[in-house]
Amino acid sequence: MSALLILAWFIVAPAVLTRTLVRRFMSGNPAASRGWILRTSVPAGAIVPLLPLAAIVALSNDIYNPWLIAVMATAIGALLAGVLVCLPVALAMTRHMRRHGTTF
Repeated sequence: MSALLILAWFIVAPAVLTRTLVRRFMSGNPAASRGWILRTSVPAGAIVPLLPLAAIVALSNDIYNPWLIAVMATAIGALLAGVLVCLPVALAMTRHMRRHGTTF
């Protein structure tokens, strides 16, 4: 059961969030460029699911320097999630964009 929870939290949640953000950016701003959409949605999709875990670590009393560990763990986890999960999802979603707009 915990393996499914980890799979859902670290793979499915960033992928779904990135897909939702890309969809919203493409429909809300048709003049947005592919680069802007990627630069905005990939980091947000990678960082947001990790924030509750960072808060749990940061508020822990058993760790010597919890805030530093929470920030470093979030940065490393977001980098991995961004490169391995969010970036491929966002690239696939924006594959058929025109230069100055989108095609659906």
